[in-house]
Amino acid sequence: MEVFCVGSRTWPTSQNCCMHLVSGLNALIVSADYRLVPEHRLPAAIEDGFSVMKWLHAQALGDCDGWLDTCEVNFSRVFVLDDLSGANIAHHLAVKF
Repeated sequence: MEVFCVGSRTWPTSQNCCMHLVSGLNALIVSADYRLVPEHRLPAAIEDGFSVMKWLHAQALGDCDGWLDTCEVNFSRVFVLDDLSGANIAHHLAVKF
């Protein structure tokens, strides 16, 4: 089972993307919220993305939340995707990790 990280769970397009991916793949889908401008200046949104990746890393090391069975997840195959401003966050995550 691979891991996909996509944009805000509250946006209908992201929700539809998540539902489409999860119905067609044996994958864990992580849909993470991030802080938006103008209320929060950059790099707040990118830092939120880094926090998600750190959380995933902790899950991979076995420091997992009770609801997640890490035995079924292949953390060596993580995909990050989004569109619009989230694509910029995905780019920064790919460069960093």
